[in-house]
Amino acid sequence: MSKRFIALLLVLILALSVLIAGCGTDGKEIGSEDTDGQKPSEEGTTPQPEEKKYTIKWVGTSADRSPVEKDTPTEKYLEEKFNVDIEAYSLTDFNNQLAAMIASGDIPDVMFSFEPQNWQPLVDQGALAEVSEDVIRKNAPNAAKLIDETDPRVWAIGKYKGKNWAVPKVVGTEFNTGAVWRKDWLDKLGITKVPETLDEYAQAFDKIVNGDPDGDGKKDTYGCTGQGGHPVRQFDAVFGAYGIMPGQWRVVNDKVIMSTIMPEALQALTLLHDWYQKGYIDPEFITDNPQTAGQKFDAERLGMGWTALDNFHPDAPSGRATLDAWSKRNPDAKFAFGPIPAGPNGDRGDWLWGPRGNFVVFGAPLAQEPDKMAKILQMMDTILSDEELAIRVYWGEKGRTYDFIDAAKGPSGGLKYLPPYDTDPNARAKEGIGYFFQNLYPVYDWALPSITAKYRSQDLYKLNMELANWQEGRDALMRPYLPSAAQYQGNLDKLKTTAYSEFITGQRSLSDWDKFVNEWLDQGGRKLTEEAQQFYEENMKK
Repeated sequence: MSKRFIALLLVLILALSVLIAGCGTDGKEIGSEDTDGQKPSEEGTTPQPEEKKYTIKWVGTSADRSPVEKDTPTEKYLEEKFNVDIEAYSLTDFNNQLAAMIASGDIPDVMFSFEPQNWQPLVDQGALAEVSEDVIRKNAPNAAKLIDETDPRVWAIGKYKGKNWAVPKVVGTEFNTGAVWRKDWLDKLGITKVPETLDEYAQAFDKIVNGDPDGDGKKDTYGCTGQGGHPVRQFDAVFGAYGIMPGQWRVVNDKVIMSTIMPEALQALTLLHDWYQKGYIDPEFITDNPQTAGQKFDAERLGMGWTALDNFHPDAPSGRATLDAWSKRNPDAKFAFGPIPAGPNGDRGDWLWGPRGNFVVFGAPLAQEPDKMAKILQMMDTILSDEELAIRVYWGEKGRTYDFIDAAKGPSGGLKYLPPYDTDPNARAKEGIGYFFQNLYPVYDWALPSITAKYRSQDLYKLNMELANWQEGRDALMRPYLPSAAQYQGNLDKLKTTAYSEFITGQRSLSDWDKFVNEWLDQGGRKLTEEAQQFYEENMKK
């Protein structure tokens, strides 16, 4: 082999080695950064790019409308856990402030919404992003499963004009109201059994009105009062005893009818008129509301109050406050729990939400950011379903903001906020705890029912199951928002409350009932019934 050939071979080998080295390192030293700025791992694999960090404009709500502050401990906790930045907007005048924000072009990413009539106009304004049921099921599977298990018809209420625009929330552990009686009065009057039927109510009322139970020598006590100006709470427990609920739709043989004008409503009004004539009902019922009714009970003017049993039970915050106030005002007062009255056919009920609660909607800009919408849904679903996180978001930190009601019972005795968080909504607002970030919570609960069941008073739950679990008083159509409701509903509510009060007091004869029904139909009720029938045919009929 010639020296010239060997020299040429060496040159080729050297050139090839340089080429291979260049391909392997892309012109860089081994161990230097790649062109995308990432370093290979020790195993030689390239890590995934970091998750994008989103800024989320978040409009939540709280039951007391307290102004949640920015940069609360809860907000910071969620930002760190989910690698996001949150801009919290707290609205005390919720619907008006939200409308003003959107009108100014400041559209939040995620918004709590009370009713379809609140978010459907936002769709018409182009302010909301569509969120399909498939997207919800993929990114919020626990919330979707909860809807399916509660009542799958709830999905229909999130739809509008053929598309899904809202994540519908369900109602959690919902009970009817109960009756709280002055037991010391019943004992004094010789009533040994807590009233359970309309007849037993009337017998007790008669003795309360005529038997001077407060011992002041005056005829100044009444059996009960009502909320005469309220469109749905106007003696609703009495109407429920006849199997209907004014203000809610019923379906009879596939025909939709409003309870307000059903024959059973006339039967209830006839009884209430009789009670009024006999003095059983406080004559100021026309202007009474929950606050004034409570004040009259506190002033020892009423022998019975329809209320949530929690409000007089020591395991509930409201109950502890009520009983503490009574112990100072009249330590001799005693109370007995009873059910709302059963009617002639055994029916019981008062107004209930039914399976459908409120809604979560998304701002229009998220239509262009589906990954951001998915991130928000995943966050909310985790807050709903992760026990530790749900407690942290709603209750805060154990020993500082909340604790067990009874240390001996532990979780089964229920949870309570500690002072000042128990009575001061602004203190909770500064922490960011409560409902603000728990947007998918079932109404009356603060997380999945399987979680909240572990942390409730078993004594109070048992009492509610015995005395307030009739589950009657639900709208058959789940309170849909009908196209003509904005035009007619306000006037129809006024017509109904005025006419009902006049029927009860005798200002209007009960013989005018058919005339009232025609007035209701002619003033928009007929149109709403047609729309309700159409909604039933399209969404509810099996």
